[in-house]
Amino acid sequence: MTDIHRPQSPDGTLQLIALVSAASGQADQPGRLAMASGGVQPLVAPSVSGAVQLDGSTGYLETDGPVLATTASFTVAAWVRLDRERLRDGLSMLPDEWAWTAASQDSPTHSPFYLGVRKFPGPNDPPGPREPFWNLTLSPVDGSVTGTLEWRHAHVGPIGPEMIDRWLLLVGVCDVPQRQARLYVPGLGESLSQAPEEWPFWQADGPLQVGRARWLGNPVDFWPGSIGPVGCFSGAATASDVAWITSVLPGPA
Repeated sequence: MTDIHRPQSPDGTLQLIALVSAASGQADQPGRLAMASGGVQPLVAPSVSGAVQLDGSTGYLETDGPVLATTASFTVAAWVRLDRERLRDGLSMLPDEWAWTAASQDSPTHSPFYLGVRKFPGPNDPPGPREPFWNLTLSPVDGSVTGTLEWRHAHVGPIGPEMIDRWLLLVGVCDVPQRQARLYVPGLGESLSQAPEEWPFWQADGPLQVGRARWLGNPVDFWPGSIGPVGCFSGAATASDVAWITSVLPGPA
C-alpha cells in the first residue's frame, strides 16, 4: 500500500488533506477522486494540471463523501478561470443568480462555505449596481431567508472584463478561533469578514462539490469556466502561507 505524503506548511499549522479532482492524483499525494456529472470536459495544455472546464449550467464534480471537517479551521484553494465561451453575457449573471461557486461542501439544505464569485454593490458612493467579486462566504447553520444571522462574505474586486480567460488562485480560509472568513487572491488583494461571538461553526456531512453549491436544498451557482484540482487543508492559512499553498497547487503550465 502506498504511503501517502501529506505536505505540511513550514510552521506545521497547515496540512494538505486532499487534492480533489477528476483524476485520482499522484501516487505520493493524497488525491481524492471526484466523479464528473453534466457538462464537464478535461482541459489540455497549456493549462492547470488536472483542470476541467464546466458548462455553467449542469457540469460539476462530486466526491463520494465529505472531505473537510467544517466545525474546525480549514483552508480551501483552487486555480479558477471564468471562460468567455462559457459566460452567457460577459460577467452578467441571470436575474435569479447571485453567485458562481468553485468549491463547497454539501448538507441537505445548504453549504457551510462557498468559494468563487458573488455579486455585491459596487464600490461607488452611493453604491451602484451589483458587480461580481472574488468571494468566500461562510453561512450559518440556519441558511434560510428567515435565519437570524447574517452570512459572512470576504470579497476582493470587483472583477473586470480583463479577468475573463485568466487563471487566478483563490485561497479561502475558515478560522474558527478568530471567527473569521478570509480570502486571499495573489496579485489582487485579500479580505476578511468577522463573525459574531454566537456564530455556529457546523458540520456538513455531504460530498465536496467542485463547480456548484447548494441552497434551500437545491443545486445552485454552476461555474461557467475552468477549475483545477481543489486543495483542502486542515488549519487556517495566513497571508504568509499563500506561497507554500501555491507550491502544493502548481499554476498554469
